[in-house]
Amino acid sequence: PKILAKGAETDPKKIQEDPTEQAEPASEYYTLAHAPILFDPPSLPFEKEDAFQFLGHIQVGTPVKTLYPSRMAVLHTMLPGQEQLSAPSILEGIFSKTINGVLYRIPVLPPAEASKTLPWLRQHLEECGHKIQLPGKPLSLSNGTIKNVVGLCFPEEIEKGVWKNGWMFLVEGSMFPIDENQNVQKKMPALPRNYYAPASTTHQHQFTVRAPAIKPLSEKKVAIAGTGALGGFVALELARNGVQELYLLDNDIVEAPTTIRWPLGLAAAGMYKTDALASTIAMHYPGTKVQRVNWTLGSYRMGPSDKSPSTTSSEVDILNDFLKEANLLIDATAETGIHNYLSLEAKERKLPYLALYATPGAYGGVIMRSIPGKGCWMCMKYMQEENPEEMVPLLDKSNGTVQPPGCGDFTFTGASFDLQSISLAAVRLAVSTLCGNIEGGYQEVSWDIGILNLFDKNGQPVPPQWKVFPLPVHPECPYCNDHA
Repeated sequence: PKILAKGAETDPKKIQEDPTEQAEPASEYYTLAHAPILFDPPSLPFEKEDAFQFLGHIQVGTPVKTLYPSRMAVLHTMLPGQEQLSAPSILEGIFSKTINGVLYRIPVLPPAEASKTLPWLRQHLEECGHKIQLPGKPLSLSNGTIKNVVGLCFPEEIEKGVWKNGWMFLVEGSMFPIDENQNVQKKMPALPRNYYAPASTTHQHQFTVRAPAIKPLSEKKVAIAGTGALGGFVALELARNGVQELYLLDNDIVEAPTTIRWPLGLAAAGMYKTDALASTIAMHYPGTKVQRVNWTLGSYRMGPSDKSPSTTSSEVDILNDFLKEANLLIDATAETGIHNYLSLEAKERKLPYLALYATPGAYGGVIMRSIPGKGCWMCMKYMQEENPEEMVPLLDKSNGTVQPPGCGDFTFTGASFDLQSISLAAVRLAVSTLCGNIEGGYQEVSWDIGILNLFDKNGQPVPPQWKVFPLPVHPECPYCNDHA
C-alpha cells in the first residue's frame, strides 16, 4: 500500500517535499543499448500537447571503424527558424562517418519494443495529417547497416517532481549474424534490428552536477610552468574538472622512457609536452582552452637562433603574456632558482602562487602556496631551515638520482603512483585557492604548506603522511620585510 500510495502521488510540490522521493525518468525503464548517442538537445519549450510534431533534421556521426550497434554523436542539429547547433568540433574527427536523421516530439511514451516504434509513429502522424519524414540513405558498417536515426522528445521527470523534455533515440538497422568465433557472416542474410539508444549530453553544466563545489573553475585561468611528471598530471586534472583556460609553459620533449611517470604514453613521444597535453585536453575536455608557450626560462630569445630579431620576444614579454590573465600561477619546474624567480614575479603582480616538488626517490614532496598579504616562497625556505625535522621531507640518499644511458643530466627516481600523491594534493590546494572565497565553492583550507612523506627513515613505504602549516611572513625574509 505504501508503494502504491507513493506511485499514485502526482502533486509536484508534495513530491519535491518528500525526502524519500527521487526522479524517475521514463527512459530509464526502457531496454537501452550500450551505445549512447552524444547529443546536446536544442532549447525547446516544454509542451504536453496531445500532438505529434516534426522538429527538424540532425546529422549523426559514427567512428570509421565501428560495429552495429554503434556509439554515435549528433554533430549538427537543424531546426526550422533556428540557428544550426553544432557539437564540439573535436567530435567531427572522431565520429566522421555520417548519416542524416530526424527529430520528433511525441506527447506520450513510445512502445516498449523498438521494432514497433516506426509503424506506431507513422500511424499517429497520419492521424494528425502528416507524413513521416525519414532521410532514407543508409550507412553501411562492417557488420550491418544503419537505416534511420530518429530522436524522440517526450515529457519526462528530469528532476524530483519536475517534468521537462526527455530525449531518447530510435535506431533502425540490420546486422549480419556472428558465429561462435565472433566472425561476421556476410554470406548470410542481414537480420533487422531496431534499438533504443540513450541520449548523453555534452553540456558543460551537466558535468559539475557531480561536483558542484568546483563550478567556479569554469571562469578561472591557470598558468602552469613545468609540465613534467608533476605538472602534466596537474594540467590534466584541472582540465578534467573544467577550468576555463590553461597556459602551459615548458620547452621539453616527451621521451619514450619518461612515459613511465608522465601522464601520456608512447604515442606522445617526440612531441613537445605542452603540445601533447593540449591535443589530449582538446579531445577529452574541450571545455578547457589551452595556450602553449614552448620556452625555457632563462633563454635569451624565443625560437631558433637564425630567426630574425624582429620576430623574437624578450623573456619579459613572454612572461607578461603567460601571466597577464591568470588567476593562479602553479610552479612545477622543481628548480630552486626558478621557484625563487617565479614566486617573486607572482608577488609583484599580486598573483597567488603555488609550487610543488618531489624529493629524490619520490620519498616525499612539498606543496606550498603564497597568497598576497601572507608569506612567500622565501619565507617557507626560512621555516624549513629553522625546523628541518618537521618541514623537510625525506629523500632516498642511495638511489634517489640516476643518469639514464644517453642522457646528459641526472634525474630523480620515483614511480608515478607515488608522485601523483603530490600532484593531486596540489590540485586540491589550487582548487581551494581558486574557489574558496566564492559562495558554494570548494572550501578554503586553513594551511599553506604541505609536507609529504611516503617512506619512513628505513626506506619502507608507508601510507601518505601529510603535515600542514600556515605560511606567515618570516621576520628575516628580504622580500616581505623592509630591512632598509
